Amino acid sequence: METTEWKWKTGDGLEMYSKAWLPAGKARGVVCLVHGVGEHIGRYQADGEALTAGGYIQAGFDQRGFGRSEGRRGHCPSPEAYFDDLDLFLADVARRYPGQVYFLYGMSMGGMLVLAYPAIRKPAVAGVIAHAPGLKSSIEE
Repeated sequence: METTEWKWKTGDGLEMYSKAWLPAGKARGVVCLVHGVGEHIGRYQADGEALTAGGYIQAGFDQRGFGRSEGRRGHCPSPEAYFDDLDLFLADVARRYPGQVYFLYGMSMGGMLVLAYPAIRKPAVAGVIAHAPGLKSSIEE
């Protein structure tokens, strides 16, 4: 397994950190990871190892305000900004790894985003994996 890192800019000028885990042979597809609240892409090393062992590329980025990406910590101006960032990330991944089948994989807040994003933006993805999506708060009103 090999890894690669790169940076890209959001529409509003923030520098975003990305990382991909690459299988030894020909890839069967790309799993595009969207992390949860208080996380960063580095927490998904074990997922990257498992996916590359199965022949998949795992690619993800630290969302704005998290990990090594720029932005006010834990803040996003709107859900549209998250979706705009995903648009740019997926386009970048498609340029880096053309001709692949793409999947979205989200955990927690990322799970909520990967469920909403395809319905709104209609990306060219073959499927969505939502792990413990943040759909309901345990906080009582």
